[in-house]
Amino acid sequence: MYGTNTILDSLAAFDAQTVLEYGEDRLLDVFQQSLDAHNRLVEDMLASIGVEFTNDRVRRYGVESRMQMIPADEFTRADAQKIELGGVDIGFPLRLWQISLQWTRKHLEVKTVREARAEMAAAQRADVTRVREQVQRALFTPTNNLTYVDRLVDGVTIPLRALLNADGAPIPDDDFGNSFDGSTHTHYLATASLDAAAVQALLDTVIEHGVTGQVRLYINRAQEATVAGLANFTPYTPPLIVPGPGSTEPQATGRTLQPFDIYNRPIGVWNGAVEVWVKSWVPANYLLAVEIDPANAVLAVRTRPGIAARGELRIVAEDERYPLRAQTMEREFGVGVWRRENAAVLYTGGATYQTPSFTA
Repeated sequence: MYGTNTILDSLAAFDAQTVLEYGEDRLLDVFQQSLDAHNRLVEDMLASIGVEFTNDRVRRYGVESRMQMIPADEFTRADAQKIELGGVDIGFPLRLWQISLQWTRKHLEVKTVREARAEMAAAQRADVTRVREQVQRALFTPTNNLTYVDRLVDGVTIPLRALLNADGAPIPDDDFGNSFDGSTHTHYLATASLDAAAVQALLDTVIEHGVTGQVRLYINRAQEATVAGLANFTPYTPPLIVPGPGSTEPQATGRTLQPFDIYNRPIGVWNGAVEVWVKSWVPANYLLAVEIDPANAVLAVRTRPGIAARGELRIVAEDERYPLRAQTMEREFGVGVWRRENAAVLYTGGATYQTPSFTA
């Protein structure tokens, strides 16, 4: 993520001044610009996974009833058909995350601009880390949480569900009418040998449900060399290297390999159709196949309507006349799985899927 630190760097010339000497209103303006840029960058980060922002807390997921076209002639009328809403409830959490500040007037009299700038940068880093951790938990945890209590609203219990995990819940048919057994079908796969067949099986687990967006394969940098060495992988050409005229190695020329940000970049194409990305938030020994389709997002980020719209990181002031005299910074949001069939995970450390450890 870039942009927020550049805005905060504009304060460097005033680092030795206290906040009150520099001016609360002036500093607040810079901080708000930084927060605006930070929040937009977090949204961009989430968009790369396939995320929908919503105020919904429960939706219906599962089998969609179908109608059938009946042959007729000019004297007949087809029998009326009725549809039934099948499936199960699937909910999205809402949690409040805070960082204590205690920016009182007395504190601002001695606090330097440099200290305030460092605290804002640290708070933004902590925010990104927490958002990533919540995304990881939603995608890589193979079990449902059917006892989540919506404490920030009314205390009602709503069900949170993982990706498809053989929990017996109904699964929508694909576009060709093929059905899936909810008691056995799972999108949490495991293998003790990371080979081309295992990667293709992971991708097919998503593709077989029918896709309308772009399918991507996200990997950790620890698996980059192994995946890049498989026969189905075609690398992007490094910008500083030109293959010789006698080279027989295939190269993907639609994009060049980025020589920077090696923890967040596309590195090539799988079977000519699926782009392979290295992502820092994918745990080592895990691969994630995901369909990126804004109309059918695999994850839903729930936010509260109103003042905390879209769940942004913000400064919370006790007295709105002096916004910088704040006790906390906070983000109110929750990440839950929505389109359960639009992503699948492959664990490469053994024959049985293991939940990774999450840190924030």
